[in-house]
Formats: sequence, C-alpha cells, structure tokens
Amino acid sequence: MSQLGGGFRQQRWCEYYLARGHSVRLFYVGGITSVAWTDVHTVDDLRAKRAAWIDKAPPKAGVRDSRFASIARLIKHTLLMDLFYPSIFRLLLLLNATKRRAPGVTVLLCSSPPFAMAVVGRIIKAVWGDAVFMALDMRDLWSMHTAFRGPKLHKRWIERWVVHGADDFTTVSVGLAIRFEEAFSTQPKVVYNVATHVQELPSGDAMVDWTVLSPSLRAASRKLVYTGSVPEGFYDLDMFVSAVEHFAAAVPDAADRLQLVFVGAGGELASRVAQSRIPKGVFVFLPQMAHKDASLLQGHADALLFLGYKAADNQGQVSIKLFEYFRRGRPLLPVFIRPNSDVDRLVKLYCGSCPHLNSAPDVADALSRLARYGATGLPLTVNREADEILKTEYDRTVERILAGID
Repeated sequence: MSQLGGGFRQQRWCEYYLARGHSVRLFYVGGITSVAWTDVHTVDDLRAKRAAWIDKAPPKAGVRDSRFASIARLIKHTLLMDLFYPSIFRLLLLLNATKRRAPGVTVLLCSSPPFAMAVVGRIIKAVWGDAVFMALDMRDLWSMHTAFRGPKLHKRWIERWVVHGADDFTTVSVGLAIRFEEAFSTQPKVVYNVATHVQELPSGDAMVDWTVLSPSLRAASRKLVYTGSVPEGFYDLDMFVSAVEHFAAAVPDAADRLQLVFVGAGGELASRVAQSRIPKGVFVFLPQMAHKDASLLQGHADALLFLGYKAADNQGQVSIKLFEYFRRGRPLLPVFIRPNSDVDRLVKLYCGSCPHLNSAPDVADALSRLARYGATGLPLTVNREADEILKTEYDRTVERILAGID
C-alpha cells in the first residue's frame, strides 16, 4: 500500500476484511531499499493511519515525464530491473517470516501490485502452498501494456506463472478480464474501482479562487478540469492538441471563455501544447497537489475531462478518476471513448448516455459548445444507486475468499 495519495483500492479491500473482524498487515515498499509494515485491526484505525500518512507525505505524481525518466522506464521494463531491488528481497524475507509466525491459512492480497511485488507474492505462494491463499487483484496487464516499450515475451512468461498461481483472481474491468482470458486462458472476476474514498463536499463550502492558483487563470472563464497524470503513450495527445487548436481558431477570445486546467504530471502534453498554435491561457498546467485540494477543484469545475486510453477498446482501462468524477456530480466531458468499452458502459450506467468523440472535429465542437453555452447536454450523474450496485462485487469476492480458506 502506498503511503501517498494513492492506495484507495487497497484501502477499500482492507475495510471489507476489517469490518468482518479480521486483522490486516499492510506492507509498504518505498523505492529501491525501504520496506515498512504496520498492523491494523479496525476500519477507524486504518483510516486514521492513512490520513496521517497522506498528510505527512508531500504530493507526488504517479509518473515522471522527463526524457530521462522515459529512457529509464524502457531500460527497467526490458531488463526487469525492479525485480532485483534490495527492497524486493527484503519484502520476500519479511513475508516469509510473517508466515512462519502465523498458524493456519493466511490470505495474501496483492492488489494493483507492481510487477515485482506480485512476483514476490507468487514465490511466497509457491513456498507455502495451501497455507497461503493468494488473492491477485490486477489493475492492468504488465506484459501487454501498449504504453510500456521494450520486449514483452519474457514478461508474459512470468505474468502467466503469477496469474495461474493465484487462488482468487480479480481485475478492474470487463475489457481487461477478456484480455487476461485471451492471453492466459484464465478469466478474473470484475470488481470495479468504485471511489468509496470520495466524500461529498461540505455544504456552503467556499468557492475556489482560481486566479490564486495560477496567474494564467481568468476569473470569468469556464473551467474544464482534468486531475491526475498524463502518462506518455496512454492517450492520443496529438489528436487532442489538434482538437483544441481547431476550437481556439473557431472561438474568439477562447481563453477568456474556456480554460483547460490540468492538475499533476502533464509534461508530455505541455510540450506539445508549447509547439502548437494554441493561444496562451487556453491550457493551464498546475503542479501536483494533495488529493483533498484536487478534489476541491473537481467539485467546483464547470466540467470534468476524462481521456480514454489510446486503443480500439480503450484497452479495458478504467481509472479511479472516472468514479471520482461520478461522485462529484459535475458535468462530464469524456473524450476518445470507444463504443461498448467499459468506460462507455459505465458512463451510460451512471449518466444515461455517453458521447463518442473520437475525432479532432468532434472534440473541437464539444469544446466550442462548452465555451459558448456551458455544460448543458454533457453527461451528468443521475443514477445514485450505481455505486451500491458495483460495490456488491467486493462483498462477493471477500466472502468467496473467506469460504476458500475455511
């Protein structure tokens, strides 16, 4: 579990076990050498510790977008360097020592694990056999992720070994479940990443003073907000920048009418914008900020922007950002969403309909309407029961695992 702003899915899993009276030991691998752990026994204890960790840690982006970082990722993914960090061996030894002191069957939950940590979990499973029940919860496919460059055959062999060793296997979307079945002949259950960590903004909450955040922001402009990183290779940034160029050319004083506010690591997009014909002020890039501050911007945006992953089926990717947006109840502008993808189905479940803006002219037209007429006509969360419907899969999975160890 991350001690930073992430780890919300892991927190959610823990809460389901803690609510049933089980204790949880959390492990945190920090960088190349550090490993820490802590025990939690109640939901309140977990939430208090998580809040303290997040408050103490500086805001940090999930990805680095410098040229050096891009080269380093290629080397890491090719040579699988993260399998050989000292922290990984320390984690292996800690887990093994933990199991030696724990009688009976232990559930080892690997949720959204980095490649190396899932391999460690699989080794522990191989060593202890039926004394460890390995629950593997995968957010994406390591070996076939199109944004990760470098050879993939050796990663696929390892991933197949990890996946087939799991006693229970879940993932975050139907699209990914299909891909896992096609690649490894095993189909995980689907448990969507419902944003249970998102709380309603307090009534009477003060409005955001946008101009304090950046001198480029206009007080009267409409704000289209995107929160989170824009990793290299994930989205069709060329088409998106082209769409904004068309919008800016068609709408006089575009920056006074509509501004696109990106919060977090967006260096790849910013460099493309700098080389485009888009007037200054249309794009505004804000630095990484604490999750609670980003949530405040979400709650006061005129509309929230969601970018679909660059693939025919959006690669089955459904980030937790989408569920945060649903809970905020703000108008949603989903871009590059493929028909019948998971995002398409989810937006229809929560909002009733989903636009399919998959060309630069379509996106430019949507931006122009937003600038001129506001968010009228954009998807808006109307199905308040959707969260509860999707959360039932957490109960089913936990009951299935507990029945398995019984």
